[in-house]
Amino acid sequence: MLDCRSERLPSTRHQANAQYISPAQMNWLKLGLRRSPCTFKLIVNSVPITNMPVGYPIEKDRWEGYETQRTEILGHIDGPPLLPGVLWLSGDFHFGCIAMVEGPGKRFSNQWEVFMGQGANMSKPAWEALRDTAADQLPFITGTNNYVRFVCDPFASPPRITAQFIDGDGIVLTTRDFDFPST
Repeated sequence: MLDCRSERLPSTRHQANAQYISPAQMNWLKLGLRRSPCTFKLIVNSVPITNMPVGYPIEKDRWEGYETQRTEILGHIDGPPLLPGVLWLSGDFHFGCIAMVEGPGKRFSNQWEVFMGQGANMSKPAWEALRDTAADQLPFITGTNNYVRFVCDPFASPPRITAQFIDGDGIVLTTRDFDFPST
C-alpha cells in the first residue's frame, strides 16, 4: 500500500525531478516487488497510475503529472525480467473501472489497474465520456455505486485474479479475469 499523498511535491510536477512518492518509498516498493516470492503483487494506490485518455482533466492529482517516477516504477515492473502477478488497485476516483495502464500498443499496455470506487459517493460525470471514447483502454467503466470482490487463485494454470464489480443490490456488473503467466 502506497502513501501517495504526504510525500508528493506538487511544485515539482512536470519536472525531471518530480516527486510523487519519496525516493525511500520508491526504493522500498521496487525492492519489495523484485524480492517478493508471492504469486500476486497487488499495489494499492490512492489514485490511478493509468495514463488517462486525452482530455481527461486534473492530472495534478495523479501519477501522470510525475512522469519520471511513473515511468520508473512501470519500467521496473516491465523488466527485464518482467515481474509476474502485478495488479494495480486504486481508489478516490468516483467511478469504477478496469483499465490498461496505457492504451493498446503502448509501452505499458500489458499492465492493468482496477479503479475501486465508488462505494457510496457521487460519481464524476467524466466517466461517461470515457465510456464512449476509450473503450479500447477502459473495457469496463461504471458510475454505479459498487464494490469490488477479488478472488485470487495461485493454483490456476496460469495463476489468476478474478475481479467482480458488484452493485448495492448484489448484482454483478462485470467479471474480469487477470491471468499471470510465469516468466
